[in-house]
Amino acid sequence: MPNIGTNTSDDDSIDDFVDAEDIEINTDLNNCDQNGKFFPTEIDSEVEREMFEEYRLHHAIFEKKSVDEIAQILRTWKTKCSKSFTEMVSIKDLHGNTPLHLAVMLGQKDLIHLLLTHDAPVKSRNLQGWTPLDEAISYGDRKIIKLILKSGRKQARKSMDTRRPKLIKALSLISDFQMELKWEFYSWLPLLKRFLPSDTCRLTKKGSSIRLDTTLVDFSDRNWQRGNITFLFVGSKKSSKALSVLDNEMKVYQAVRYNDSTDIDEDIDILMSSDIIHPQISTKSITFSRTQAGWFFARYNKTEKVGQFEADFYNINGFQIESKKRREHLSEDDVQSNKALIESLKKSLENSKNNESNNDEYETDDNGIDSPNMDKNEKPKRGQNTVINSSSSSSMNELLLESTNGANQEVDDEDEDDGTLAALDKQTHLLQIKRRKSLPPPYNTTITWVEYINAPKGSPPTLARPLKSKESSRTFKATLAMSKEFPLSIESLLNVLEVVAPFKHFNKLRQFIQMNLPPGFPVKIDIPIIPAVLARVTFLNFEFKDTIADSLFDIPADYTEDPNRFPDI
Repeated sequence: MPNIGTNTSDDDSIDDFVDAEDIEINTDLNNCDQNGKFFPTEIDSEVEREMFEEYRLHHAIFEKKSVDEIAQILRTWKTKCSKSFTEMVSIKDLHGNTPLHLAVMLGQKDLIHLLLTHDAPVKSRNLQGWTPLDEAISYGDRKIIKLILKSGRKQARKSMDTRRPKLIKALSLISDFQMELKWEFYSWLPLLKRFLPSDTCRLTKKGSSIRLDTTLVDFSDRNWQRGNITFLFVGSKKSSKALSVLDNEMKVYQAVRYNDSTDIDEDIDILMSSDIIHPQISTKSITFSRTQAGWFFARYNKTEKVGQFEADFYNINGFQIESKKRREHLSEDDVQSNKALIESLKKSLENSKNNESNNDEYETDDNGIDSPNMDKNEKPKRGQNTVINSSSSSSMNELLLESTNGANQEVDDEDEDDGTLAALDKQTHLLQIKRRKSLPPPYNTTITWVEYINAPKGSPPTLARPLKSKESSRTFKATLAMSKEFPLSIESLLNVLEVVAPFKHFNKLRQFIQMNLPPGFPVKIDIPIIPAVLARVTFLNFEFKDTIADSLFDIPADYTEDPNRFPDI
């Protein structure tokens, strides 16, 4: 990573932003027609009126109106046009941009604060796939990034609190049960798969409470940690105490806090020194076809047992991971330093290759991708983890994204070099992230509102820093097994998975199951986790039980609280 000096002026308190609730309304913008629609006096034609009616807030922000004027528009619209503040600040224009997107692109800090006060969605993606946080990283102002990060975390808590009563009711309607799930992580990169973990976890449900016992704490592009972990959700407790994670080896626990404000400055440094990356599954071309078995002249639809359940097997066709990457916020020194790091890791990779044993056993699965032949009952040793430090997360993403460039390509030596994590595991502890200063703001745009709003849908002109972007994709084979014998419905599973969504790999499973799947329950499914890494999830066993002990959902008396045991949860 480049050696960046410490910023002493750009990270002042964000509390000096104007308070939206104290704004005085002084501007006369009350032109509303008989249907409650609001227009400025200079708009005459019906087409212009309709356009302004839908994007009035976008237009005002684009024209850099004052906070007072924006607040007036919001309040007048709410009073005369029967819309809530949240509805108004969530509207997307033709390019998928919300008012917050535009305010961030134009660097309007006070307007950003005003919009966030009214719960402008920070996770909303435009048609190009970017969120307001992505645009804030590109713009490079620490205050703006901090404001959006803090608001995003507050929105996550608020969203969970809002859904909580409905979720508790839904859980209470499901009969008590225990089930086992097996996670097998794999890759098409031959060396990468040597370091990927597997896990068999047990999920127990009683009343409105959930217990998850697992050996895999988390899986993301930064790290995966192994241990003896228990996740508890107790629906009868108040929201701040309902979610806890227990380390059963260290005998400590931590309340899940949705990353409130811990290490937020370090998070900002990481974001400002990393590529902006948006990987996604392209669902537009996905189809399902029955998997065939048997000899060439006697083919038949494959059906076999998965765990306890008879299941029909399907091929997932057109399964594609698309990745977009931006780096206009990185200096040439940043880029060169990251490239030097990658080259260093590649050299270490060669040493790792030479030292790697060739005696590991591998088996080839149904989709032609090698996966490790691991004992599902194998328990990790104490402290066994593979950690990719935050300071090298950009390089990790770089390595993985480079390896996915191009669809259906053969794996070559460069892919192997780029994909292996052994060097990362040995070297990233030597890297330290430096405090990043705010970037100089981009030049003011000369683009007019008419030019912006009339641009081809989803291809607006650049309003802030000129883009430096790259796209890559890979299409691969994946399998799915659906069983009509499984006693739990997909809807019930989604409610259960919502509880354990703080674990990112479980959240990925939840998102994928929401697709329009073939009939039945997905007892075995391949899902993408991060670029170049997939997981095969298998539902091994399921049993309804009415003798589950209440004590399973209690934190043991000899456990102590450690609020920083799981910093990424």
